[in-house]
Amino acid sequence: MKGKWNFKWKLDGLLVILLVVIVLFSVLNPLFLSMTNLLTILRQIIITGVMACGLLFVIMGGNFDLSIGSLLTLTAIVCAKVHDTNGVYAAIGVALIVGVAVGFVNGILVGYLKLNSMIVTLSVQNLLTVIILIYSEGKVTKVQTDSWLPYLDKGKFLFLPVSLYIYAAIIFWCWYLLQKKVYGKKIRAVGGNSIASRFSGVNDRRVVLQSYMLCGAAAAIGGILYVSRVMSVQVEAGSGYETSVLTIVILAGVRITGGEGKVGRTVIAAAIIGCLNNGFIMIGLPYYFQWIVQWITIILVVWLTTNPQMRENMIGRVKHAFSR
Repeated sequence: MKGKWNFKWKLDGLLVILLVVIVLFSVLNPLFLSMTNLLTILRQIIITGVMACGLLFVIMGGNFDLSIGSLLTLTAIVCAKVHDTNGVYAAIGVALIVGVAVGFVNGILVGYLKLNSMIVTLSVQNLLTVIILIYSEGKVTKVQTDSWLPYLDKGKFLFLPVSLYIYAAIIFWCWYLLQKKVYGKKIRAVGGNSIASRFSGVNDRRVVLQSYMLCGAAAAIGGILYVSRVMSVQVEAGSGYETSVLTIVILAGVRITGGEGKVGRTVIAAAIIGCLNNGFIMIGLPYYFQWIVQWITIILVVWLTTNPQMRENMIGRVKHAFSR
């Protein structure tokens, strides 16, 4: 019963936080709840939300991926360049292949060679930065030819952005993979105890490899959606995305040591961060204030995660306050 109540508190707690954020900013600026601004928030959270769904698999497996921001930039540049030479279908396909390929490299190094995931992905991030500078010649990459690529971001179906339906499809697929397929049980087992899972017949190396490939694919989709939005890519386009995405996943209650995570919580956490970022701008705070909030969020959640007694005390106090 305790575990069941704990689960509900986490889920409802995130919803309460989201509601409080919405009410707070709507009071400070009534335009926050305008239809135009709400659609803007939805469009802003789509890229980070998609990437967070991918990073969810990696962290549930007990690892990290610090290269997703650079991978977004690389796949966006690849998509833009291939688009002008071979068309939109080839651009999307090649960008996805590049994303999965980088994820494959990360997965081999972490899953099969058992190297530290933070060191590996940080090194891959630096390598990708070099590749980006060489491939783009340090210049802004622009989409020169016309196609339906911008429709992915600017097009609408039933008054909602097309990219939102793509995001919803990815959310459903990730939920289905974690909740209804054997892979969900395997990734939880590997993240909880990789040695025990190995003795249970789970190929932990393959599971980790697959998690990184899924994360790479999510970063590539983020890159495709990014270039469809602005139709140009700077060499530092993905800078900061890794922090934003990591903040979302950690805020969602995903255990940083692996073994636990929910797609639903990740989606709610992405909405919270999106509302905060938009709200800060609406009330006139400097844009860099969002990075301060993200840093505080990461430190606070990690601290509570690594101090179970403190977390239980806080949950007990909240429960006692609401039971009065």
